[in-house]
Amino acid sequence: MLFENILFPLDFSPACEQIAPAVEEMRRAMRAQLSLLHSIDLPRPWMSQDAPNQWIDIDALRGRARERLQLFADTHFLHGHTNLMVETGDAAEAICRYAQQQETDLVMMPTHGYGIFRRALVGSVTTKVLHDAGCAVWTAAHAGTITRRSCRKILCGIGNLEQPEILRTAAMLADALAATLTIVHAYPYFAETSSERYERRIPRRAREHILQKIDHLQRLVGTHAPVVVACGEVNEVISETARRCDADLVAVGRGSSAHFLGSLQSHLYYIIRSSICPVIALPGARSQSHEKSIMEEAVGAEL
Repeated sequence: MLFENILFPLDFSPACEQIAPAVEEMRRAMRAQLSLLHSIDLPRPWMSQDAPNQWIDIDALRGRARERLQLFADTHFLHGHTNLMVETGDAAEAICRYAQQQETDLVMMPTHGYGIFRRALVGSVTTKVLHDAGCAVWTAAHAGTITRRSCRKILCGIGNLEQPEILRTAAMLADALAATLTIVHAYPYFAETSSERYERRIPRRAREHILQKIDHLQRLVGTHAPVVVACGEVNEVISETARRCDADLVAVGRGSSAHFLGSLQSHLYYIIRSSICPVIALPGARSQSHEKSIMEEAVGAEL
């Protein structure tokens, strides 16, 4: 199966309640082992084993957290065994550490962005997990707007036109969820408004070049998905296409931490923030220099 071990970090917020059905759907579709994890974020001086604080009963906090995890599991995940884990310390570090130790394939979590910059930032915990975790990460910036329907339509954003890994994984995910798959690619154009950019006609030779590259990827993967190529910034194109396609999930690539700010994954925060539906960030994208050469080749095709 594509995902055999799924990790669902819980802070017991309403957003966690709202995405629980999506987690259960993914668990069932993948027949995966599900783990629920809560991290008790203690003040830094209390986290040292060399100087335990006499005013806090960590065992009691752990016991209460485990009770809440059990109640959550009994409410939302009635079928199949669920692992319950309680950690202490920074939540993002606990999530990444557990994901690595347990060979987690997928982390599913809501996105929190708090404070004055809420609209501009992805939550700090999610940001760290997206950056540090080596596995796929599913997140939803607008958990309150998620419908209860099953995932029926997946939109796959393709940035690297030479590498089939992201498309192959998205196709496997669509097959497991019995969902349709649509491919979208953004052609760079930054003048005018976002709506005018999206509707702008792409030069014929450049469009043909891009479609040929995507057709080659589809032959390698064995898919026959419809393709959308539109002008504009990556996050705008993906968000608008998701809206027009009524997508339930957007699948995009993300690289290793060494290349996290390279290629399409440099837009990842903006894609997540602006997407009308959940986003799953899949490992496997390559570096900025390689994708830049592909884009330059496409742009050069119109000359």
